[in-house]
Amino acid sequence: MLFFALGLVMGYFINKILQPKEESLVLKPIAVVDKVIPFEEKKEAPLPPVEVLKVDNEGMKKNYYLQLGAFKYPYFSDRLISKVKKLGYTVHVHKIQRKNDELTVVEVGPFKKKEQALKHRFVIADKIGTEGKILFKSRIE
Repeated sequence: MLFFALGLVMGYFINKILQPKEESLVLKPIAVVDKVIPFEEKKEAPLPPVEVLKVDNEGMKKNYYLQLGAFKYPYFSDRLISKVKKLGYTVHVHKIQRKNDELTVVEVGPFKKKEQALKHRFVIADKIGTEGKILFKSRIE
């Protein structure tokens, strides 16, 4: 009961202090302006034309790739890339943007047949301990 009464009293004084006085609500003009100065917008330089790359289905080659990993820190992707290159494989690296960070994806290939990709998957797993994931995708050649 005591806390309730104390809350009422505090609420009354807070409202009394925070309420603006009526005389502060009256707006008084500072000066009269008889000349209007127009606002000028900054004009940005036009963007250069964008070159659109058009590729027909014949330009797209579908092959198998081994995705060996996707890394947040470049140290780990660089280490894997150097190990795979020492084995003599062609390494493809690309970036994937996520909400707060970027991943570096390391892939090996291309392989014409899934059996080839599977064979090399086991060879790489045996040599460096990373078992890749087989992907079937298109790349512009």
